[in-house]
Parts: sequence; C-alpha cells; structure tokens
Amino acid sequence: MIKTNKFKNLLLFVVAIIFSVFCGKADKNIKNPKKVLALYLTKNVGDIIFATPVFRALKENYPSCKLYVIGSLKNKETLAYNQDVYEYIICPDTIFKLWKIIRRLNVDYALLFATSSFEITLLYLANIPSISVFSLQNTTDSTRIYKIIKRFCIQIPFYSGQNFARQNLNLLIPLGINSNNTKKHLFHSKQAELSMLEFFRKNKIVPHKDLIIAVAPGAGTKIKQWPADRFGQLADYLFKKYNIPIFVVGGPGDKKEFEAMRFSTSKETPIISCLGHSIDELKAFISNIDIMIANDSAPTHIAESYGKATVTIIGPTDEKEHIQEGKFNKIVKWDKRGSPTLPSMSPIDYDKNVAREQIESISISQVAQAVDELIKDLKITSQLK
Repeated sequence: MIKTNKFKNLLLFVVAIIFSVFCGKADKNIKNPKKVLALYLTKNVGDIIFATPVFRALKENYPSCKLYVIGSLKNKETLAYNQDVYEYIICPDTIFKLWKIIRRLNVDYALLFATSSFEITLLYLANIPSISVFSLQNTTDSTRIYKIIKRFCIQIPFYSGQNFARQNLNLLIPLGINSNNTKKHLFHSKQAELSMLEFFRKNKIVPHKDLIIAVAPGAGTKIKQWPADRFGQLADYLFKKYNIPIFVVGGPGDKKEFEAMRFSTSKETPIISCLGHSIDELKAFISNIDIMIANDSAPTHIAESYGKATVTIIGPTDEKEHIQEGKFNKIVKWDKRGSPTLPSMSPIDYDKNVAREQIESISISQVAQAVDELIKDLKITSQLK
C-alpha cells in the first residue's frame, strides 16, 4: 500500500489546483456509464462489506457496466467471487503507479468511500469526467485539502451516526440510481466450502442439523472489545444449556484474545479454534453456522451477509452506523450507556476510560439472554430443530 505524508499531499494539491484551471470540475452528467471505478484503500474487512450494496445496485441498474475496485491486498479476498465486480485491482506501492492504473482504466465515473485528501486528489488528477465524494455534515474530521478538492467533484452529504451502508448508496444518485437496499453480498469458493465441511466432519458436527454457535472475541479496534474472559464464561453457559461445542473465529491478531478466552473457560467446555483459516475459508465457515456472537467487527457483518443470526456486543461505537436490520440480528449494549464515545469519523481525542466503561458494563447475562431469545426464535421459524 502507498504511504503518504503531508508534503506529498500538499504537492498533489498544488498540481490539482493548476490542473483545475485547464480542466474544470469532475461533475459531468453521466448517462449509461460503461466503466465505473470504486477507490477504497481500507484494510478493514467490515468497511468493504458495507460497500457491497453499492456494487449490487450498480450491476442491477447497469448490467453491462464494468465496475473496477482498487483496494488493499487483504480485501481482494473479501470481495473474491463477487460477480458484481468486474475486476479487483490491488493498490500498488507508489502514487505514480496508482495514477497510471486509474488513467489506463479510462472510466466514466468514480466514487470515493473514504474522506481521504490523497485519494480524492489522485482521482481528480486522473481526469475522470465525474467523481462523487462525501461531504461531511456533522463533524469536522476532514483535512483542508479534502475540503477544497471536493468542490471540484459531486458532493454527497454524509452524516456521522447514520447507517453507513445506506449513505454509501447515495454515491450512485448522480447516475440516476436511488436504492435503499442495504443487503450485503459476500461469496466464497467451492474449495473453501469443501474444506470447511471437512472441518465440521472432523469435529463431528453436521451443518444445518446441529446447532452451531461461533464467537469472535477480537476486534480491529481493541478498545471496543468485550473482555475475553466473559466470552469464556459465556461459552460455559452455552455448553451447559445446549450441550454444544463453541467455535472461535478471528484473524492473526486475535490470538491473545483467544488464549484469554480459553484460559477463563471451564475444562469441560469444548472450544474449537477456527483461527488461522483464510478469509475465503472464514466466509465459507460462517455461511454454515447458525449464530455469530462478536464485538462490532467483521465477523458479524460477514454473518449478516449470509443471512445468519447475530449478536453484536456494542460498547463505545454507534450501532446506528453499522446497523444490522434483519429479524435475527440482535444488538446488546449497556442500558446506561448514553451517547457512544467512539462514533466513526469522530475527533481523535476521546475519553478512553468512558469508552472501556461502555463495553465492560455489558453483563454476561445480557448477552446470554439475547442468544437464548435468538435460538427460541430460530426454532419457531423452523430454522433450527
């Protein structure tokens, strides 16, 4: 991935200002686009999942349009096998290489999910006819360069504290697409499916017959993690009540949380680790479970995309931003939390003690009750035997 600094951003900005004198704005009226580019360099799996409704809406409205996505190496696997994306391009390691790629694509329209001064400037300098970008309305977390360059593009209002997936869809309004369908879309390979079915077989579990519950004690942002020992005690509760093993999922950075959870779990409770699998295999695994229990993190969003029941433990983040709207998607938060301490796109400074209080005040009984209610509801609808 490209590393930028203030000097590079300033240099690009100066070039962009000169460029604007000769080329004007990137706000042309585009009808029936042939090629569209989505630039999203995030390494966060959850963020790219919230962009998938945009990709589906574009495909449904313009079936012959080719959608190119430029992003991180990690998220190439997240979007793999998605038929809404014509080509996923891994971001190169230099600004000039990325600019050349964007120029070579010769797209009619581009959309930018992040409020990045570097990314918006590079899109503009690629001389794309029309670019839609977000204009933050209720927060000041945006650079001066971004504030200036966005005036050369089509500005789409964005509000912190509102549904990200629905607001992402607004980036398509200039193309005449008005969609409110926030259904996420993920896919996995046949090989990954077979690998995970074999994994279940070795652990004497039959998907879609046995009750399968997975937990994810980790999260990319550590301050929003529910204490790992409580995941362990929750696992004890679920084993005693339902006589089932508990699967644990996560990435390479979640080993510490897994070990802490394992340490606090009774020796009688069977814990099965799913750490170490690829993202493709993780998607295949989650597509075969019944309930995912996790912090506000990627595993719950993956589960939602496959129509699986979820229990999301919310602490200092804003549940309205990453809301899961299905019948079997439950949110658990502290009753006395008040306003979230750590909403997205908030100022960098926040009270870490309050943030921890908002996640640590959630009890095991609250989460257990949500899981019990889900299992009861799933049985009523015959999704579970």
